[in-house]
Amino acid sequence: MQCELCGRLCRESFRVIVEGSNVGACPDCAKLGRVVERVQKEKRPVKPVVRQKPKPDDVFEASGKRELIDDCSERIRRARENLKLKQEDLAKLIAEPVSLVHRIESGRMIPSPVVAREIERKLNVSLFEEGAAGGVKFEGEGSDGNVTLGDIVVVRRKKD
Repeated sequence: MQCELCGRLCRESFRVIVEGSNVGACPDCAKLGRVVERVQKEKRPVKPVVRQKPKPDDVFEASGKRELIDDCSERIRRARENLKLKQEDLAKLIAEPVSLVHRIESGRMIPSPVVAREIERKLNVSLFEEGAAGGVKFEGEGSDGNVTLGDIVVVRRKKD
């Protein structure tokens, strides 16, 4: 506990009346007033630390071959309307908030791969396409094909 008079951290504390105020004090500061009671340190139950395996942000990151299609918001909306479902109904089916479904269909949000996969299952629609494996390739002088920051950045010097 922290002493309310001197600010020190102390293991043992007392409730003390000092100049009409009831404060928590350390043993040294408790001498400055009238001791009302000794405060017992509360024992808090120790919760076991459960470490979960971190989940990858992108379930297709390892393969690098599947990408979300560009018009996924339009395709989701059309598939939902063809099944005569409301946004609320789709939200219940995929166990997500209605606001998420609305943002995805309006194009203001790209669904996470997990949500997109669930939407695919429930609406029976394809939202992923095969993408190019690997990254961006650069065909510059003396390049081994990989892009570096130096290949992209143009340094401008400040004139004196």
